[in-house]
Amino acid sequence: MAKKKILLWLHNGPYSYFHYSIAIELSKLDDYDFYGFVETKKDMEFFQNQKNLEFTELHYFSEKYFDQIKPDLDYLSNLEKKYKLNLWLIAYSERWFNQERSLFHKFSSDEILSIVESLSKFYIDFLSRTQPDFILMQSAGESITNFLLYHISKSMNIKSLMLMDTHLKDSFVLSDNIFLHEIKDEFHKIKHSPPTTINNYGIEYLENRKLLDSAITLMNAQDENTVGLKNKLKRYSKRFFTSSEPLFYNRGKTLSAMTNWRINSTRKLEERTSFLEKFANKSIPSKKFVYYPLTVQPESSTSVRAPFYQNQLSLIQNISKSLPIDYILCVKEHPGQKSKIWRPIEFYEYILSLQNVELIHPSVKNSTMIENCDLVTLINATTGLEALFYKKPVIVFEDSFYDQVSMVKKISNFNELPSAIHEHLNNFSFKSNELSFLVNALENKHIVIPYWDVMSEAIKISTKRIHSSVTETEKDFEEFFNKNQKSFTLIANEYNSFPLN
Repeated sequence: MAKKKILLWLHNGPYSYFHYSIAIELSKLDDYDFYGFVETKKDMEFFQNQKNLEFTELHYFSEKYFDQIKPDLDYLSNLEKKYKLNLWLIAYSERWFNQERSLFHKFSSDEILSIVESLSKFYIDFLSRTQPDFILMQSAGESITNFLLYHISKSMNIKSLMLMDTHLKDSFVLSDNIFLHEIKDEFHKIKHSPPTTINNYGIEYLENRKLLDSAITLMNAQDENTVGLKNKLKRYSKRFFTSSEPLFYNRGKTLSAMTNWRINSTRKLEERTSFLEKFANKSIPSKKFVYYPLTVQPESSTSVRAPFYQNQLSLIQNISKSLPIDYILCVKEHPGQKSKIWRPIEFYEYILSLQNVELIHPSVKNSTMIENCDLVTLINATTGLEALFYKKPVIVFEDSFYDQVSMVKKISNFNELPSAIHEHLNNFSFKSNELSFLVNALENKHIVIPYWDVMSEAIKISTKRIHSSVTETEKDFEEFFNKNQKSFTLIANEYNSFPLN
């Protein structure tokens, strides 16, 4: 019997060591040939020297776009048609190409298309030649490099298997798509042949299961060595004396540019924090209200899974126009936006300028907002799922795995919005059996692992790797792997049993 072929996505950062750990456990379950795509020279050095896996091929894929070429539009046009791609939609998902991250280098269309063309040629050649059974990667869209690979592999009927969060703490589903169709399919299967026992789920189910708790763990790990201007400047100095890789997102990042950016960012953070403290409401309004929680940006939750809803100000305005006259819209800033230096003051000023809209401070608990509102509106995030346990109606604007229940209305046309809001406010009917089916579908498909705790430890390895020797990294990795081996074994079993046909 032929060995299964696995392409490991060993992207820069914690995913390199997380995916490598899963692969080690996979190698104990079956005969596999391992291939690897590595982003940085430092990681390449580590994976070439490690002894736990034997790689059939190991590629430093970043070098494929180092030499800029004049993009061939005929090639790219044919590529789109042959593989049914929308290359600009893929390119716009990359945060470093967008306005928010173009502070160091403003990418021209030729530079972007040059990267897309070079990587596409490399990916297609590799996948056609090796024909892997699946790709082991994180959720597609955290970088254009893996989002492009995801779309090309899908067109070639090669599965990209990703651990996708279910908006509940430590709950993940192994999926080959970014919209978790597995849960939708399982929901409809259960609904078609319902169990004899229907559970009545309420807010007690959410206790200790809120995703925000895990997100805070990860944010703390990311900030541990970089809090404060002094520590950040020290980190930048180390980085520029130990690494000069020409990765596309490093273009324009001179030490002086990074230092100036950090100083300006610290100032902006202080100004924006002060503005929120002064003008954002820290209490629940006395009026009846519809709730809209802002989504953190830039993040793949919008740029990848809701690319046509990235202008949240436009969305807020459309919701506010659609409200009944006796309602206001409460817009709450997400506490996770602080890591992105909040939003421009002009953004908040626009919200405050709308007559029937209130800006809510990020310190106000999300659960308090859900409990006191009459309707939750959002793009596609965690709050929509949580609202169901509070028996609240929900309106979403983009695909989410929980939009299959009748308590959730997906809006595909803004002309539908006023009537949808009125219908949900005046004629809402909560169906406990549907929520029970949804929970059953989640629990039938998910695995429970302390993912964010493990990732926070992997972040420490990847951060130290920049200026550590291979020997030092091997020691750090061994401690990390041994501590979290049970989780890697559980994940590896999911990969090993995933149906590939």
